[in-house]
Amino acid sequence: MTGLLSIRNVTAGYGYGPDIVHDFSLSLNESEVKCIIGPNGAGKSTLLKAVAGILKPRSGDIFLREKIFPEKKHTR
Repeated sequence: MTGLLSIRNVTAGYGYGPDIVHDFSLSLNESEVKCIIGPNGAGKSTLLKAVAGILKPRSGDIFLREKIFPEKKHTR
């Protein structure tokens, strides 16, 4: 895993509702610019909330400088 931000196979949604973002992946290196565009209701804000840690992704991993973000708590 290299780069500034790496998103692998993230699926996200709200509460018990349907998945809004399905199996999204992205790799962003330093000094790179990427845009997330799409029509209303496509899941852009949901994706950004998952990346920011506001929403917990239902599946997948988000790495910020090679560390899982937000940190996953291990349970027994």
